Amino acid sequence: MAFNAPAARDRYVDVARAFGVEVDGMDPEEAADAACSEVQLLVAKLGIPRHLNSLGVRAEDFADFAEHVLDDACLLTNPRSVDLDDALNLMDRLAASNRAGMVTIAAQRGLL
Repeated sequence: MAFNAPAARDRYVDVARAFGVEVDGMDPEEAADAACSEVQLLVAKLGIPRHLNSLGVRAEDFADFAEHVLDDACLLTNPRSVDLDDALNLMDRLAASNRAGMVTIAAQRGLL
């Protein structure tokens, strides 16, 4: 979601608003960041795996996965174009754990 934010900021403002974020006075970038944070919290609350390593995907599989991503029909309507380097970088980010950041956000929202 964060990858697409630069190309879809106005839509992300609506997402933040739908989550109850007070977006008045925020610039579109701040509101987009808030939308991404709210979706990350929802994913965490629902227990949806956020990282490829938790699904058993190994780093050596990234190149194959990235090539398949480029063939996905969903890219036709993606707000931002994706090339092989983008796909590989996203795989790297999805493989890394971001638990500390999520714990901080959840604590700020009183969810812990």
